Amino acid sequence: FLCMRPELIFLDVGGVILEIDSRRSLEPLGVTDPAKQNEIWKQVSDLDDHHKFERGEICEEHFFRTLTRELAPNLSSVELRSAWNRLVVGPLPGVERIFDQYSGTVPLVALSNTNVCHYRHIMESFSILKRFDRFLSSFELGHRKPEEACFIAAAEEMGVKPEACLLIDDSTANIEAAH
Repeated sequence: FLCMRPELIFLDVGGVILEIDSRRSLEPLGVTDPAKQNEIWKQVSDLDDHHKFERGEICEEHFFRTLTRELAPNLSSVELRSAWNRLVVGPLPGVERIFDQYSGTVPLVALSNTNVCHYRHIMESFSILKRFDRFLSSFELGHRKPEEACFIAAAEEMGVKPEACLLIDDSTANIEAAH
Protein backbone atom coordinates (compact mmCIF):
# COMPACT_ATOMS: atom_id res chain seq x y z
CA PHE A 1 0.00 0.00 0.00
CA LEU A 2 3.06 2.25 0.03
CA CYS A 3 5.21 3.53 -2.80
CA MET A 4 7.89 6.13 -3.47
CA ARG A 5 5.80 8.28 -5.83
CA PRO A 6 2.19 7.89 -4.87
CA GLU A 7 -0.65 8.41 -7.30
CA LEU A 8 -2.84 9.20 -4.32
CA ILE A 9 -2.40 10.00 -0.63
CA PHE A 10 -4.83 8.63 1.93
CA LEU A 11 -4.92 10.65 5.13
CA ASP A 12 -6.48 9.55 8.37
CA VAL A 13 -8.64 12.28 9.88
CA GLY A 14 -8.66 11.74 13.65
CA GLY A 15 -5.17 12.30 15.02
CA VAL A 16 -3.76 13.45 11.67
CA ILE A 17 -6.05 16.29 10.55
CA LEU A 18 -8.31 16.77 13.57
CA GLU A 19 -7.42 16.52 17.24
CA ILE A 20 -9.47 13.91 19.06
CA ASP A 21 -10.00 13.72 22.82
CA SER A 22 -12.46 10.95 23.57
CA ARG A 23 -12.63 11.83 27.26
CA ARG A 24 -14.45 15.08 26.34
CA SER A 25 -17.45 12.93 25.37
CA LEU A 26 -17.70 11.66 28.92
CA GLU A 27 -17.57 14.98 30.76
CA PRO A 28 -21.27 15.76 30.01
CA LEU A 29 -22.07 12.36 31.52
CA GLY A 30 -20.52 13.50 34.80
CA VAL A 31 -17.39 11.36 34.39
CA THR A 32 -14.40 13.60 35.08
CA ASP A 33 -11.83 11.18 36.53
CA PRO A 34 -9.29 10.50 33.73
CA ALA A 35 -8.80 6.85 34.72
CA LYS A 36 -12.56 6.23 34.71
CA GLN A 37 -12.87 8.10 31.39
CA ASN A 38 -10.24 5.85 29.80
CA GLU A 39 -11.94 2.75 31.19
CA ILE A 40 -15.36 3.77 29.88
CA TRP A 41 -14.02 4.83 26.49
CA LYS A 42 -12.29 1.47 26.10
CA GLN A 43 -15.61 -0.19 26.94
CA VAL A 44 -17.37 1.91 24.27
CA SER A 45 -14.62 1.27 21.70
CA ASP A 46 -14.90 -2.47 22.30
CA LEU A 47 -18.69 -2.58 21.86
CA ASP A 48 -19.69 -4.71 18.89
CA ASP A 49 -22.31 -2.08 18.04
CA HIS A 50 -19.58 0.59 17.89
CA HIS A 51 -17.74 -1.37 15.20
CA LYS A 52 -21.01 -2.08 13.39
CA PHE A 53 -21.93 1.62 13.51
CA GLU A 54 -18.58 2.59 12.00
CA ARG A 55 -19.07 0.00 9.25
CA GLY A 56 -22.54 1.31 8.49
CA GLU A 57 -24.11 -2.00 9.52
CA ILE A 58 -26.49 -0.45 12.06
CA CYS A 59 -28.34 2.84 12.07
CA GLU A 60 -27.66 5.81 14.28
CA GLU A 61 -30.77 5.23 16.40
CA HIS A 62 -29.75 1.65 17.15
CA PHE A 63 -26.26 2.72 18.18
CA PHE A 64 -27.49 5.48 20.47
CA ARG A 65 -30.00 3.10 22.09
CA THR A 66 -27.04 0.85 22.86
CA LEU A 67 -25.02 3.76 24.28
CA THR A 68 -27.98 4.91 26.35
CA ARG A 69 -28.42 1.42 27.78
CA GLU A 70 -24.68 0.92 28.44
CA LEU A 71 -23.63 4.38 29.61
CA ALA A 72 -26.22 7.06 30.02
CA PRO A 73 -29.74 5.89 30.80
CA ASN A 74 -30.67 9.37 32.09
CA LEU A 75 -29.64 11.36 29.00
CA SER A 76 -31.89 12.24 26.11
CA SER A 77 -30.80 11.23 22.62
CA VAL A 78 -30.05 14.89 21.81
CA GLU A 79 -27.78 15.21 24.87
CA LEU A 80 -26.06 11.92 24.10
CA ARG A 81 -25.40 12.89 20.46
CA SER A 82 -23.97 16.22 21.60
CA ALA A 83 -21.68 14.45 24.10
CA TRP A 84 -20.67 11.92 21.42
CA ASN A 85 -19.56 14.71 19.05
CA ARG A 86 -17.54 16.54 21.73
CA LEU A 87 -14.61 14.17 21.19
CA VAL A 88 -13.58 16.15 18.11
CA VAL A 89 -11.55 19.15 19.31
CA GLY A 90 -10.61 20.79 16.01
CA PRO A 91 -7.88 20.97 13.35
CA LEU A 92 -4.37 20.15 14.49
CA PRO A 93 -1.94 23.09 14.28
CA GLY A 94 -0.21 23.44 10.91
CA VAL A 95 -2.29 20.77 9.16
CA GLU A 96 -3.24 23.16 6.38
CA ARG A 97 0.37 22.88 5.13
CA ILE A 98 -0.35 19.33 3.98
CA PHE A 99 -3.10 20.62 1.72
CA ASP A 100 -1.03 23.61 0.58
CA GLN A 101 1.84 21.32 -0.43
CA TYR A 102 -0.08 18.57 -2.22
CA SER A 103 -3.34 20.06 -3.48
CA GLY A 104 -3.43 19.97 -7.25
CA THR A 105 -0.42 17.64 -7.52
CA VAL A 106 -1.52 14.43 -5.79
CA PRO A 107 -5.13 13.65 -4.86
CA LEU A 108 -5.65 13.87 -1.10
CA VAL A 109 -8.31 11.48 0.13
CA ALA A 110 -9.57 11.16 3.69
CA LEU A 111 -9.73 7.55 4.86
CA SER A 112 -11.43 7.58 8.22
CA ASN A 113 -12.97 5.18 10.68
CA THR A 114 -16.03 7.24 11.34
CA ASN A 115 -19.75 6.96 11.68
CA VAL A 116 -22.54 8.99 10.12
CA CYS A 117 -23.06 11.10 13.26
CA HIS A 118 -19.42 12.16 13.55
CA TYR A 119 -19.18 12.60 9.79
CA ARG A 120 -22.06 15.08 9.70
CA HIS A 121 -20.63 16.94 12.69
CA ILE A 122 -17.08 17.29 11.37
CA MET A 123 -18.13 18.21 7.84
CA GLU A 124 -20.39 20.97 9.19
CA SER A 125 -17.86 22.19 11.77
CA PHE A 126 -14.41 22.08 10.15
CA SER A 127 -13.97 23.70 6.75
CA ILE A 128 -10.44 22.27 6.36
CA LEU A 129 -12.08 18.94 5.50
CA LYS A 130 -13.52 20.46 2.34
CA ARG A 131 -9.95 20.63 1.02
CA PHE A 132 -9.90 16.86 0.53
CA ASP A 133 -10.43 15.68 -3.03
CA ARG A 134 -12.61 12.93 -1.60
CA PHE A 135 -13.69 11.68 1.82
CA LEU A 136 -13.97 7.91 2.29
CA SER A 137 -15.49 6.79 5.55
CA SER A 138 -15.69 3.36 7.09
CA PHE A 139 -19.48 3.59 7.27
CA GLU A 140 -19.62 4.06 3.48
CA LEU A 141 -16.94 1.46 2.65
CA GLY A 142 -18.41 -1.16 5.00
CA HIS A 143 -14.95 -1.83 6.45
CA ARG A 144 -12.83 -0.31 9.24
CA LYS A 145 -9.11 0.17 9.51
CA PRO A 146 -7.03 -1.91 10.24
CA GLU A 147 -9.06 -4.46 8.26
CA GLU A 148 -7.18 -5.20 5.06
CA ALA A 149 -10.48 -5.04 3.17
CA CYS A 150 -10.78 -1.34 4.11
CA PHE A 151 -7.60 -0.43 2.27
CA ILE A 152 -8.44 -2.59 -0.74
CA ALA A 153 -11.95 -1.09 -0.94
CA ALA A 154 -10.57 2.46 -0.65
CA ALA A 155 -8.05 1.92 -3.46
CA GLU A 156 -10.71 0.30 -5.65
CA GLU A 157 -13.14 3.15 -4.95
CA MET A 158 -10.49 5.60 -6.11
CA GLY A 159 -9.54 3.51 -9.15
CA VAL A 160 -5.89 3.04 -8.18
CA LYS A 161 -3.78 0.04 -7.28
CA PRO A 162 -3.07 -0.26 -3.55
CA GLU A 163 0.68 -0.18 -4.18
CA ALA A 164 0.29 3.23 -5.82
CA CYS A 165 -1.09 4.76 -2.62
CA LEU A 166 0.52 6.36 0.38
CA LEU A 167 -1.20 6.20 3.76
CA ILE A 168 -0.60 8.77 6.48
CA ASP A 169 -2.12 7.54 9.74
CA ASP A 170 -1.41 7.91 13.44
CA SER A 171 -2.02 4.21 14.14
CA THR A 172 0.82 1.74 13.73
CA ALA A 173 -1.72 -1.08 13.37
CA ASN A 174 -3.37 0.74 10.44
CA ILE A 175 -0.05 1.41 8.73
CA GLU A 176 1.07 -2.21 9.15
CA ALA A 177 -2.25 -3.53 7.84
CA ALA A 178 -2.12 -1.22 4.83
CA HIS A 179 1.41 -2.32 4.06
